[in-house]
Amino acid sequence: MNPDFRVRTLLQFSGFQLDLANHCVWRLSPVQSATRIDLPPKTFAVLRHLVEHPQQLVSSYALLEAVWPHVHVQPEVLKGHVAAIRRALGDDADAPRYVATIRGRGYRFIAAVDTFAAGGQSGFFARRAERFVGRAPELDALLAAHQRARAGTRQIAFIAGEAGIGKTALVDEFLAEVSHGDARVLGGGCIEGYGGTEPYYPVLEALGRLCRGAGGTEVTQALIAIAPTWAVLMPAHVPASIREALLAQTLGAGRQRMMREMCDLLQALARERPLVLVLDDLHWADFSTIDMLSALARLEGSVRLMLVAIYRGEEAASLQHPVMKLSHTLSLRGACEMIALAPLKPDSIGTWLTHGASLNPLDEELAHLLAERSGGNPLFMQAMLEHLHEQGLVEPTSDGWHQRAPAAQLRDALPRTVAQVIEIRIRRLATRAQRALETASVAGLTFAATTTAEAAGMSVEAFEDLCDGLARRGQFIRRADIRTLPDGSSLQSFRFAHALVRSVFYDRQGLTRRSASHRLIGERLEQLFAPGQRGSIAGELCWHFADAQQWEKALDYVRIALQTAKVRCAYREALAALDQADALLAHLPADLRALRRVEFVETRAALLAAAHDPLAVSAYRALHEQATQLGKIEVQLRALLGLSYVLSWNDQVRSVAYLDDALSLSASHPDRRVSASTQIACHVRRIWTQGWSAADARHCMDALATLREVGDPVSIAKAQLEQSMLQMVSTQYRAALNNVQTGYQVLYDHAVSHPGFDIARAMWMMRLGVPWAQMSLGELGRAFDEFDRGIRVFHDNGNYFAARTLQVYRGWLLIHTMDFETVIELDRQFSAAADRPGSDAEVRERAALLPPQQHGWTVLAGLAHAGLGESTAAAARFAEAERLMEHEPTMFDWYWRLALEWGCADLAMAGGDHEAAQYRARRFLAGALATEERTWQALAWDTMARASLHEGDLEHARLHLEAAFAATEGFETPLANWRLQRTAAQWHEARGDTQAMSAARQRCIELRTRLAGSTSRDAGDGIGRRLADLADLVDLTP
Repeated sequence: MNPDFRVRTLLQFSGFQLDLANHCVWRLSPVQSATRIDLPPKTFAVLRHLVEHPQQLVSSYALLEAVWPHVHVQPEVLKGHVAAIRRALGDDADAPRYVATIRGRGYRFIAAVDTFAAGGQSGFFARRAERFVGRAPELDALLAAHQRARAGTRQIAFIAGEAGIGKTALVDEFLAEVSHGDARVLGGGCIEGYGGTEPYYPVLEALGRLCRGAGGTEVTQALIAIAPTWAVLMPAHVPASIREALLAQTLGAGRQRMMREMCDLLQALARERPLVLVLDDLHWADFSTIDMLSALARLEGSVRLMLVAIYRGEEAASLQHPVMKLSHTLSLRGACEMIALAPLKPDSIGTWLTHGASLNPLDEELAHLLAERSGGNPLFMQAMLEHLHEQGLVEPTSDGWHQRAPAAQLRDALPRTVAQVIEIRIRRLATRAQRALETASVAGLTFAATTTAEAAGMSVEAFEDLCDGLARRGQFIRRADIRTLPDGSSLQSFRFAHALVRSVFYDRQGLTRRSASHRLIGERLEQLFAPGQRGSIAGELCWHFADAQQWEKALDYVRIALQTAKVRCAYREALAALDQADALLAHLPADLRALRRVEFVETRAALLAAAHDPLAVSAYRALHEQATQLGKIEVQLRALLGLSYVLSWNDQVRSVAYLDDALSLSASHPDRRVSASTQIACHVRRIWTQGWSAADARHCMDALATLREVGDPVSIAKAQLEQSMLQMVSTQYRAALNNVQTGYQVLYDHAVSHPGFDIARAMWMMRLGVPWAQMSLGELGRAFDEFDRGIRVFHDNGNYFAARTLQVYRGWLLIHTMDFETVIELDRQFSAAADRPGSDAEVRERAALLPPQQHGWTVLAGLAHAGLGESTAAAARFAEAERLMEHEPTMFDWYWRLALEWGCADLAMAGGDHEAAQYRARRFLAGALATEERTWQALAWDTMARASLHEGDLEHARLHLEAAFAATEGFETPLANWRLQRTAAQWHEARGDTQAMSAARQRCIELRTRLAGSTSRDAGDGIGRRLADLADLVDLTP
């Protein structure tokens, strides 16, 4: 409800009236006018709660919940308020007439209570009914939805309507009804932001209130245990030591994990007590909050949760806000209750005017006049009625509002707009009060004396006293939450009765005065929040300094907002902050604008690249162009590396060209650390993109030696990870494993102590490097465990692309364990997900494979079909892979082409096509010898040997086998070794040397058994069973 315009309601008891509109008590007398008694706000709230529950035992806990819902207060504080009530009413604690103390249990209001209600009804429900009209069907719909939620069926209700139409009043009435049960209510509201708001703002606000309320300790414990990604965002409620430990656990967590954890938390809380979550003003909500609502809408199973989402329909439509699409989509599916509040009709207005009594012609005339001028908007209607009352043209009585002048005079007296009504009422305030509220409007819809008083030219005490008096009299503002500052101190906040009221106060000021107030309020916030504590108010500070035309300071807070968005994996909020930065940059002088713009262009390019957005190419080109113009060589280098990366998805030639440009440019950089780091990255990526190069490998090692001399631990650790990628494709598997583990640990430790540090690439290299090296070393079980762990982590964190890419490399492991059916089933799943008609963005994201991964997976699918003897399907997939590699060469194609030639050669041998087998075997060998990968070299020589055996050429088969064994000498190549022994056994058998054949066969069985034994896993999923089952077979034909 908006207290400034709420209809006057009186609760009467034994010589007193409790005035809920003016927040006071009237002492009644039969011989003179009523005497007003003012009580402190909390004392009045205690009295009100007792009077609204007459003859009922109200426990101390219930009183604390009602009066201090968001603050932990000791029960002893109630004694002072009850004593003040007794003094005001002339009550005696020993022989009470009004408030009786029930020792150890609570209090009871024992006087008879009545209201000025129609039909002789009395009590709390009659009071609510007389001030709440025209919304019975909507209230019934909410109550019915709540009953379904209590029964275990999750409910969502959207309430839409224009400003002032009564959305909050409807929800207040609903909450008043459900508060009599055991439901737990939590709520948060959105604020109008400058170019975007803090990700998850209303959700975090609701969580904070829940943690501060009764039972907050248990809620905080659940938050830490169930939703650690949220716990790290709540420093006011979670101790620093715990947050640091949680940060280590949640490093790399993404949006999807946050969504899942919040759903889990709400489900857990709802198991204890039914839960009602109210989110207000969603037309101002951030994108992440709407994504959260979408996730809640998909909850399955029994959950006693009701979500009430409130927004202004017209404003959301004009902003094209995603809440409109979400509510519409859920409504079409029948997955939500959609309540669109219409204007009040004249008969409802008449009921409200007369407190439910029958209307006479004058009442009807007044009702139609108000309906005409207000459009049936309750807020406008109440404002106009108050205006007429102040003009002496209508008056309130015990049975409603009565006219004191003809309708024509009332019509002439009414302003045309509600803003004019508010303006007229503002002019009746003292000048000092006008200036105070004007300054408060600059602070926002909610404000506090501590942050606003200085800008208003008042002391904090004087400002708060003034606001307290206005709130107590119901003039324009009301008390809001008690907020906690970073230093632990508390402050009372106030809130304008409605956004329209705040808007009128704001708009009546000149630009110069408003700008000065914005600057002073922003500077005061900077005093209250230390530099490391401004993340939660970065948007607010940006708004203040932008309106104060301090553009560079505003940009400082865009940077902080960007960091907050990235930490919370809020991609769209980050892009919105970058748009905001562009708007601010436009105000800077041209030369300064160019300097400041580069960092934001780079951030945008990196965000687009992380999302695998094709627009990343143009973003990096723009970055390179601007950095070149400014002579910023280090930024140019990063732009060239970024261009190479995004082009490696589909354009191998241009990707390598940009790496060459970066290498040339790095030679001129004066900082040896930067130059060496760039060279390492370029040489490693050149190898991964176009194949092995001894020169690239040598230059990489030289640059690494330089970096070890001049670099810091972090840059050296990054270089170690890059080096490990080179080692993994040059038979240095054990060194790669050590480098990737030690390098990642350094970066991980740094990220824990520096929360803004981006560890995404390092985490990806570790999640790929460890299982790849373990697989190459023959530790197949460990490799499966690491692949599965990485896939699960990336999937849980919402990084579906990384999870899917790891599945591709895991597919290579499945080929080596001969689990061909699993590969084919995964292939079917991938294709089905990618081809699903009408799939939404998230489904496409989950199914996406970039060209490099698609090429590799197509080869693996062909190998799996070939392993099962499905030659036609295998040939089709091999042909598809070859076509893709020829027409769209990409990063790592050279590696997968080796696997392709291997598979094609075996397929030709199985089909008896000797010529094709020899052709493919020679291509395979040429490709393998161009690398330093001894496993591939051994497999290629083995394929040549088997092709010769198929033709009966034992001499060439011998030579090829000798070359194969020579390739493995001094290297760990367990994936190839058993195959070489198998071919050797076949060669000895062809020669008739049974003793040598048996020895080779035994060695093959031992090596294969060792590999199969490494796959023993607790999951019991059958992985590696074929490899194990075949270990003892004597038939070793290929």
